[in-house]
Amino acid sequence: MKTLCMDTAHKDLIVSLLEEDRVVSFYQENAWKRQSERILPVIDELVKEAGWNPQELQQIVITKGPGSYTGVRIAMTIAKILATRLNIPLYTLSTLQLYAGLGHCYVALDARGKRVYCALYKDGKSIIPDTIMTIEDFLSTRDYSVPIIGDGNTLGFEDNYPDLRNSFLDLKEFWSEVKEPHLLSPEYLKDNEAYKV
Repeated sequence: MKTLCMDTAHKDLIVSLLEEDRVVSFYQENAWKRQSERILPVIDELVKEAGWNPQELQQIVITKGPGSYTGVRIAMTIAKILATRLNIPLYTLSTLQLYAGLGHCYVALDARGKRVYCALYKDGKSIIPDTIMTIEDFLSTRDYSVPIIGDGNTLGFEDNYPDLRNSFLDLKEFWSEVKEPHLLSPEYLKDNEAYKV
């Protein structure tokens, strides 16, 4: 099964090609506010590197948010077009779940306005669901024995961004199929006007 995986919800542009149970090609770079100009050339490069024809894609997996208002929509728009045009299944994952992978950790990504998108995951499962909190509330309620993945600098720590090479594949059992791709919309945790800040 040839699978295209994409995440553009946060600072990194992440594109992965999977075939059966292996990662064939992978790309991850900080492309903040450049995802829209980088994603199509990256997909093209990885498909060529894998020796695939784009028409051979059999399924697509993307993150659905939370994240940047514009960022989440980049991968989602491409996925909806490809899934519809090629008539192939489309699946989603939470952005925070992707960052957590199969680890036991908090994920905290900058939501601006002194807030973070955050969640607690263990073995791919949500222990504390994706939410948005003030930095102060997050720091006062977290379990300090559990590590934080993501924008540590926003919280007064060092940033801790994982290598997400295997995350899409590791989380395969959590992929959620989208029955009607044209109706898919990003999952925002705050109102749209606040998102646009």
